[in-house]
Amino acid sequence: MNTNEITLAKSWELISKEDNSSKDINWQDTQQVMDTFGLSNWNVSVEEVSKVVTKSLVDGTNQILEQSWTIPKGQNNDRVVVVRKDIGTGLAFRTSQYTPVQNEELFEFGDVLMKQFPNAKWVNAGKLGDGHKVYGIMELPDSGFLFGQDDKVDNYLTIANGHDGSMGVTAMITPIRISCTNQLSFALNNASHSIRTKHTLKVGDRIALAKESVEQFQVYAKQMQVIGDNLFELPCSTEDIRKMYVGLNGVDSSKEDVLEVYNGKGRPEDKLGEDGRPIKYGSMQSKKFDNAEELLVNIYQNRWDNDLKDQRRTLANTMDGIENTMWGGLNALTEHLDWYQGKYSDSSKIVERQMFNSGHQKKRDAILDMVLDYNEIKV
Repeated sequence: MNTNEITLAKSWELISKEDNSSKDINWQDTQQVMDTFGLSNWNVSVEEVSKVVTKSLVDGTNQILEQSWTIPKGQNNDRVVVVRKDIGTGLAFRTSQYTPVQNEELFEFGDVLMKQFPNAKWVNAGKLGDGHKVYGIMELPDSGFLFGQDDKVDNYLTIANGHDGSMGVTAMITPIRISCTNQLSFALNNASHSIRTKHTLKVGDRIALAKESVEQFQVYAKQMQVIGDNLFELPCSTEDIRKMYVGLNGVDSSKEDVLEVYNGKGRPEDKLGEDGRPIKYGSMQSKKFDNAEELLVNIYQNRWDNDLKDQRRTLANTMDGIENTMWGGLNALTEHLDWYQGKYSDSSKIVERQMFNSGHQKKRDAILDMVLDYNEIKV
């Protein structure tokens, strides 16, 4: 393992800032944070699309043919392009009803939120790509959780907006377990970790949304503390981990003729079809599933003495202090999802996946549901 390539960290810290040192910044000065991270004065606007320019290669030559096509006005042609006027870059095509929310409006909302939490301060901000998504990360001191003697989870508050229309203005609580940087954001029955609104954010909306956010997050924090306390007291064996993983990711045992392990699911089995080739279960093969399961066990047992040792992402024992507990099981499953699935060569994709991807969030929610159901815990 090349330890220089270990990149397990808070996801937003993986995106390095190219310009403007932030070491002397006043992290409670929102305007200074925006200026430092290049988020000021974008002047995001919508421009009507009246024509399309196409370029094509002429057959048999190296000549490029450029053609201009006028788009007729009509009910189905009311498309606009969302642009950053500061750099002249288009971000997305939307309908003419789309109303941009400026970064200044988003961070003014963040300012309102910051005043609701004692000693809160910004710790990071940035954009993805050319700015299709922007975000700010706020630390909320003295609001985290402690499980057992010293397993600490710190709370952060994230505000974000999608200039490409993929998400509205969002405020979400982002609990981070210090030992492994797991993002423990889950959908609970009676509280949500995120509040979203449409692409309008008037002054009155900011205050109302901030009030709703604070109330929702307080309920969420109380529920997460209760859940964590319960799970910390429950034992968890390696066999339990294996069963929960199969219950989450296995194949339907009633349809695929495999042995059920848990929750109606079984492991893909190494079988050959009539053509002599290994049977695929959708896109899944038995070897791929087995390797993923063993990787999870490596994480949970902090055991890296097998063929998967090159996939290790940190030298730290991320289960230290929570071994053999269901709290440890929840974190092992979450770490496996956050850091060992998917390609992670592009740091910005890590941020987008862990923080803003709805599919990834559904998988994270399913993990908590599985652990609670497995232990018959009602929330």
